[in-house]
Amino acid sequence: MWLILSLLSALARSTSQVLRKQAVGFTSPVSLTFYLRLLSLPVALTFALVFGEFDVPTEPIFWLFIVIAGLIETVATVSSLASFKHSEISRVSPIQASIPLFLIPLSLIAFGSTPGLVGILGVLLIVVALYILNLAKGVSFLEPFKVLIKH
Repeated sequence: MWLILSLLSALARSTSQVLRKQAVGFTSPVSLTFYLRLLSLPVALTFALVFGEFDVPTEPIFWLFIVIAGLIETVATVSSLASFKHSEISRVSPIQASIPLFLIPLSLIAFGSTPGLVGILGVLLIVVALYILNLAKGVSFLEPFKVLIKH
């Protein structure tokens, strides 16, 4: 079940990124972030009520985590939308695909969990594959790095 949900999430996030790239042409990244959050609230509430999984945790640490995560998520969304506004999605996506590279050390710090060698190789393989898929035909392997320096 987790695999189906993960693939559904990947498809939804990809579709969302394409739609966000289109929408950011009409407004600022900050405004779009506000509208996305505002309009997602009724959808999230509907899901919670339909699936009967709506509770209000009373532990203060939970609310601290939510406040911090919310702030970080907002900064991440504004940054992502700003990058879409100023560059092509084909340039932005490979860089955003580097999330697993940050996730491994953060998971080590937060949970003390370390992936095995196969896990690390798998993450690196995914990142390299996404990088290669986003290379334009006839472009050198180092071209995306040159573009980063120029822009």
